[in-house]
Amino acid sequence: MKKTLTYYLVVLSSFLITTTTVNAQTVQNADCEKLDGIVANMLGQWDRPAYLNAMDLMSQVFQYDLKSVAVEALPKLVGIKTAIEGTPDYRLLFHGKLLTGHFVLQNLAWVKEADADDLQFSFTDKSGKPCVIKVATSEQVKKTTLHIDFNGSSDDNGGDAVVEARRAAVNTVMNVLEQFFDGVTELNFEVPALTSIEITSDGQQLMHTAIKVDLDALPEDLSEGMLMDVNTAFLKEDQTNFFELNLTNTGYKAGSGINLDFAVKNAGDSILSFKLNAPGTFKGFDTSSYISEDGIDIGFESLNIDVDMIGQVQFKGVIGNLNSFILGILAIGNAEGEEEFKDALAELNKQMSLKLFYDKNTTPAATIELASECNEEGDDWGVVPVINFASSNSTYPLDEFFTAENFPEVTGSVVTMASEIGELVQKAREKANENAQGIKSISRLSQVVKDWYKLDGRRTNGIAKGLKLMRMVDGTVRKTMSK
Repeated sequence: MKKTLTYYLVVLSSFLITTTTVNAQTVQNADCEKLDGIVANMLGQWDRPAYLNAMDLMSQVFQYDLKSVAVEALPKLVGIKTAIEGTPDYRLLFHGKLLTGHFVLQNLAWVKEADADDLQFSFTDKSGKPCVIKVATSEQVKKTTLHIDFNGSSDDNGGDAVVEARRAAVNTVMNVLEQFFDGVTELNFEVPALTSIEITSDGQQLMHTAIKVDLDALPEDLSEGMLMDVNTAFLKEDQTNFFELNLTNTGYKAGSGINLDFAVKNAGDSILSFKLNAPGTFKGFDTSSYISEDGIDIGFESLNIDVDMIGQVQFKGVIGNLNSFILGILAIGNAEGEEEFKDALAELNKQMSLKLFYDKNTTPAATIELASECNEEGDDWGVVPVINFASSNSTYPLDEFFTAENFPEVTGSVVTMASEIGELVQKAREKANENAQGIKSISRLSQVVKDWYKLDGRRTNGIAKGLKLMRMVDGTVRKTMSK
């Protein structure tokens, strides 16, 4: 009867499920054709040549021998590794100067041309045009630290079954994080005010990305938040306008919570906007701060989603109280019998509002909610997301409504976009293999790289686990056995 919390989280996040008995009739709805045309029109306005050209040039960096680049980066990485092993706390340091230098392409390999404060790759494309890919960070940086401590997490609940269930739900998430940050107690970052990525061809800028962080608003404790703007512009074929992907005021700030503001623009016209906000404050990694006899407090109050496609379709989603919503999920998972299950599901639907609109109307064209389904034996109940259309007074399971048959134009557009990127990746692989034939000992990394590879945990054995890299004064790297 009972299903796991993970099952319901997957259902709620994806709104897809494989089998249902809610409405098995073939979907025939005018909204299919309308939505198919609008979404396909939106996808058609993505300037694919602009970003595909930039991606093609960027992929060329990885098609040639990167040994000299690795040799340049390894001393700094090994230095960090040694510092990690030499301190009681496990610390990871990130900043924009881990890898710098100007590299040029010679004999199918990258060769360092000069020291620099930025990272730059210079080469000639297949048309004979000089190309440069450049990654640079500003001199202005600020250090911030994220402290990670799972020791406060406890399964001791004093025998209270309700609190035990709540703690188990929270610990499911915490255990995943603890495994991911195994042994890490601190993450130290040196955040630059500006990070830029540029791609130029024959002196003309094809792509520019700017990652901006307000250092004055950046706290010393990263758990208090960090907001950034990420703006990427691709030059269109007319060379006068741009195809843009922009993140604005995106990140986390204590009190105001999580914010995501993503927009796609073509020549200044909005194609797609996606906004998400979850006000509140991060409560840390101690599960005891999330759980009490009164309920669950995850620190975030609500969830608000607002999507707009070329001004013709809008989707608005609201979960008014996240704590009550999570308790509702747990109630469904623990429900005994049909009546209790349906009552819990009804309460869960009250906690959320998911609506589809056309042309910015205030009256929704459709709503999405959760419905119940039962197996053939009639003894096991589950959840299925459905969409209700007001115009036809019809209800369809989402997996039966959003199909390739009902949305042929969208499916075709997505397949085309995916195949274009796939072809680009395949060409890059073929070029890399072709170049590898002309590079002697391309597969033989330096011993320093091999040692780092072992110690990084991706290929470990009994000896490697005991090895410790030490950066010597003369610049060499020696192996010693750690105690």
